[in-house]
Amino acid sequence: MTLAIIDDKNSQRTSFRRKVERNIKDTSWNVIDRQPFFDFESYVQWILENEVSALILDERLNEQEVDGRNVAHYGHEVAEFIRHSLPDMPLFSITNYERTPDLQSSIKAFNLVLRRSKFDEDIDNYLNTILKSGENYFKANGEKLSRLAQIAEKIASGHASNKLVTEMKALQMDLSIPHLTAISDRSTFLDDVDNTLDAIKAVQQEIEEKLRK
Repeated sequence: MTLAIIDDKNSQRTSFRRKVERNIKDTSWNVIDRQPFFDFESYVQWILENEVSALILDERLNEQEVDGRNVAHYGHEVAEFIRHSLPDMPLFSITNYERTPDLQSSIKAFNLVLRRSKFDEDIDNYLNTILKSGENYFKANGEKLSRLAQIAEKIASGHASNKLVTEMKALQMDLSIPHLTAISDRSTFLDDVDNTLDAIKAVQQEIEEKLRK
């Protein structure tokens, strides 16, 4: 199982990952981390590709430049998008800015919102909560998400069949995923996440056109 960490500050992210790894070294969990993406779609694609079972987000994702520029969104906005795409994904905010109005207004998108110092004070118990949530998610969805990621890879590389597309649609429905992100063009993302149904139709149409060629 994989626990993922998103934070724009390289040193803080690395230090946090190592701290988590030390405390879960006797478990079957793997910990990965990275800087934030510039678009929301890439988060979900990354989660699927890495079979992430729980995600920890920093709130301020724009304090340090990524590839020479700042990300234009916050952790709570990422959580809302992921929650829309992967409704049952365990999401956690561990930040120094847990009381900002924007984060508090999006608190329902997270399983837990926590100040960093509070997490550090009781790291064993909080990690236990995070890992248990991830384990339950993995047990319920792990095999299906793994298969969905494999299909996404094949379709993105232009290798697909009607059978695969049918299987993909069935998995999406089973997992309650409104749309599979970036499966036909990884660099593309939705400017408006409310256009979910239109996005599904557009992606499916592109796939069908590829299959007819």
